[in-house]
Amino acid sequence: MTISDEMAKAEWAPNGPRPSLDSDMAPAAPVSNVPMEWVNNALVGRYRVQHVLGQGAMGTVFLAEHVGLNMAVALKVIHPRLVTNDDAVARFRREAHLISRINHPNVVSIVDYGLLEGRVPFLVMQLVKGTDLRQVMASDEPLPWAAAAAIVSQLCDALAAARVHGIIHRDIKPANIVLEPVGRGREPLVKLLDFGIAKLEPDVRNTQGRAPSQLTPFGVIVGTPGYMAPEQYLGEQVTHRSDLYALGVVLWELISGQRLFPVSGLPDLLRLQMSAPERCRELRAQGVPYELEQLMARLLSYSALGRPESAREVGEALRRLMQEKEAVSWGALRAGAAAEALTEAAGARVDEDEVPFTRVHSSRPPRTSALQSRWLLACSLGILLITVWRAWPAGSVPARPALREADLSALAPSK
Repeated sequence: MTISDEMAKAEWAPNGPRPSLDSDMAPAAPVSNVPMEWVNNALVGRYRVQHVLGQGAMGTVFLAEHVGLNMAVALKVIHPRLVTNDDAVARFRREAHLISRINHPNVVSIVDYGLLEGRVPFLVMQLVKGTDLRQVMASDEPLPWAAAAAIVSQLCDALAAARVHGIIHRDIKPANIVLEPVGRGREPLVKLLDFGIAKLEPDVRNTQGRAPSQLTPFGVIVGTPGYMAPEQYLGEQVTHRSDLYALGVVLWELISGQRLFPVSGLPDLLRLQMSAPERCRELRAQGVPYELEQLMARLLSYSALGRPESAREVGEALRRLMQEKEAVSWGALRAGAAAEALTEAAGARVDEDEVPFTRVHSSRPPRTSALQSRWLLACSLGILLITVWRAWPAGSVPARPALREADLSALAPSK
């Protein structure tokens, strides 16, 4: 499982001092670790902890084995120093509850939740084997537009499933998106992780019929700099369209191989966000179709109302565009270091002509479907028959000879 080293979430009041996004807002290293021996003793007979996968400001994630099921899992334990922090414990518990609502192949699934020694929360999740998009993008190798569109279309499916339950992720970024290989030459499965700062839409009721509690005070900003929508920076109301903005950023960066907002100060970042839709034109050099350019511009709209209505709409538009442009299948092409990163993460050697998720445009003529072939054959036969009928000589069919008057009299009955 790929664990983000940016688990600390940036929070500051918009009316207070504006920190630098690269320094003051950088994730802080935890001041204490979760002792692995203590976790093993607390979960003896249930889980067997093996080693640390990752660590962040909220907790530590271990590779563990479910003793009863003999299954590898990811075990997340909150830092003991946060046990007395009611908000931190509430966020940890909410992450478990929100993930348990979503049952979708593109969302990491939850296996278990409980308390160590009755006081320290832990969360057991599906172990996702693969590489995250942050590692893919670290190579600075831009992906072909169709490969990037295929990844984001699966993310759209994940967000659409979350919205059914009124869930807003609020932290869509490359480190929280993992590509899990599912077989040689097949499209990898995209997994969306880390619902640690997710929230419910205001009009969604919980299982007890009550409105969800508000863990983030009004005016406090939660998210990852560079991927938050303008309304998140400004401390305004966050909706599902805020997640769509982050999708647009991820899509742009996958195709360009660059950061969309490489700045450290908030004023500069907000200024760049206002001109972000115009930067979609820069991707024409990568062969991006005009329709995709326009869709990205809508996703990166400064105003939430200017963005598409739903993730489902975006996913359908991306798949329709790939079909119309007859983009080559994932297993056909290569994308340099990005594909190599996926291959290494899967722990298997992939031949050069079977790299799992790369593609370029093909120069071969468009393929014709079976229905189109039958229709063309029928039209050709019809044209051929009409041509033969019109070309048939007028005198080729012998005319019936006219009866003479003598012949008619001979046929008349005798008196």
